[in-house]
Parts: sequence; structure tokens; C-alpha cells
Amino acid sequence: MADNDQSVWGLWARRGFWLLAASALLALMVTLGVLPVRTWMHQQAELDRATERLEELQDDYLALEKKVSLLDSDEEIERQARANYDYVFPGEESYRILPPAE
Repeated sequence: MADNDQSVWGLWARRGFWLLAASALLALMVTLGVLPVRTWMHQQAELDRATERLEELQDDYLALEKKVSLLDSDEEIERQARANYDYVFPGEESYRILPPAE
């Protein structure tokens, strides 16, 4: 009977070892599967932010191109010079009206 008990415990020990090994392997596979998914999700979020920033920059670029094309005309340059810098052509006079003193 003692011989039979040892074979039963040996059987359970072998089963326990394989169960432990299978559990460890499963845990390893889950870990190796979860880490790449987290990395991929993080990279996807960074890509989304970069795409939004690119769209903003492209909009800014288009607005600046529009301003450049506007400033490409002599009329607009003259208008800006007169309005912002008080430039006048030779022979012209510039007057500035001050508000009344209090």
C-alpha cells in the first residue's frame, strides 16, 4: 500500500509541476501580449496628437501664405506703410489729430 501511495503522490507532483509550468507559460504569454498592446496604444495617441498639430500648422501656413500674397501688391504695401508707419510720398504732409486735453 505504501508503494501505491508513493505513485499517487508522484503522479500529483508531476501534474502539479506541469500545471505550474503551464500557468507560468500562460502568465508569460499574457505579459508579452499586454506590453506591446500598451505600447501600440501609446504610440497611437502620440500619432493622433502629432496629426492634430500638423493640421494646425498647415492651417497657419495657409493663412500666412494668404498674407504674403496680399502683401505682394504695391497697393497693399502702400496702405500698410501709411496706416502703420505714417509713411508719405515726397511732397505729401502727414497730420495726426490728438484727442482734446482733459
